[in-house]
Amino acid sequence: MVVNPGPPAILSVVNAADGNGLSPGVLATVFGQNFGSDAEVLVEYQPAPILFRNGTQINFQVPYEMGTGPVKVQVRRGGVTSAEKTANLTETSPAAFQHRGFAIVTDSDWRLVGNDEEPVTPGQTYTLWLTGCGPTVPTIATGQPSPADPLATTFLPVRLAFGGQDAEVLFSGMTPGLIGVCQVNFILPGTSGGGDPQRIQGEISVGSSSSRFEVFSN
Repeated sequence: MVVNPGPPAILSVVNAADGNGLSPGVLATVFGQNFGSDAEVLVEYQPAPILFRNGTQINFQVPYEMGTGPVKVQVRRGGVTSAEKTANLTETSPAAFQHRGFAIVTDSDWRLVGNDEEPVTPGQTYTLWLTGCGPTVPTIATGQPSPADPLATTFLPVRLAFGGQDAEVLFSGMTPGLIGVCQVNFILPGTSGGGDPQRIQGEISVGSSSSRFEVFSN
């Protein structure tokens, strides 16, 4: 006997990195039920690029072509479409990807750092990995990997701070070869206290939107 799982139903639509706000080009996650391997996401009735899906979760890119303000999101599976879920888009929605409660930061050797096992050190150069950086120069087509030549840089001003001190931003733009992932290369501000590593708060701002995260620092 074949059991009909029922129509797809959306519970929430959130930023894939931190579960918060959305913007054009950001990586997003829709949570719900009865999705399946053939499900697709519709944003304003147009299919969006899918990066991952299972029965209860779909990761997708919000199309760059969307404007700011409310948009309707649906999931369609086998010709059956879910009820609409409204999401609000802002111009940017920067959010750092997380691992074990800390922002994903790498050093020059691509090691994962900034956690309680590998703290970051003031004066050293690192990369913060995030999504939701907004418009770029040059522009990137929805669903396409970011180019390596030329690099796609963020169009709006970027500010990165740790413990209230501004970091020196060396580069801010999209990561070549990936879809919807951006990176900020920076020099960690401050001086090492010489004591035990401590948890500090970071803040990333792109344009008028910002979000906070945590790292472990010497």
